[in-house]
Amino acid sequence: MCNYSDFVENRGRKEGIKEGEAKALVNLMQKLKMTIEQALDTLSIPEAEWDDYRMRVAQLEAHLAQ
Repeated sequence: MCNYSDFVENRGRKEGIKEGEAKALVNLMQKLKMTIEQALDTLSIPEAEWDDYRMRVAQLEAHLAQ
């Protein structure tokens, strides 16, 4: 059972980090007028993950617009 709780904890931690990075991307885009690609590069996010972050940023912006 310990392995499952570790798995859940690690997954939650990773999601939290990604959520924080998405918020940082939005801040860079808004305050420094960066494109999403410039912001992704600034945060050194691997290009293989860019599509995931584009989706996260779009969802976050939609939520903020409400």
